[in-house]
Amino acid sequence: MEIESAILQMFYGQRGTQDSVRPTEKYAQLENKVLESERALMEKLSAFPELIALHQKYIEDLSELYDEEIEMHYAEGFRFGCLIGLDIMKS
Repeated sequence: MEIESAILQMFYGQRGTQDSVRPTEKYAQLENKVLESERALMEKLSAFPELIALHQKYIEDLSELYDEEIEMHYAEGFRFGCLIGLDIMKS
């Protein structure tokens, strides 16, 4: 059953969720590039386990920062979208 209401699509988890966003071709290319870079770095660092641990901690901290940034921008975009809706209703 196709639901036309954006609100109900969000309610039923059909849109507006992380799983409903399809990666682009550019994203897939960038993801491969990152994986290749990490493999090359880990190969060079293989003789230095303390640097590997430090790098892993850096990646975890960076990921946490990135997650927070994505949440902030998503929430702000949602808030702004609601303001646009209110502005449209005034007309």
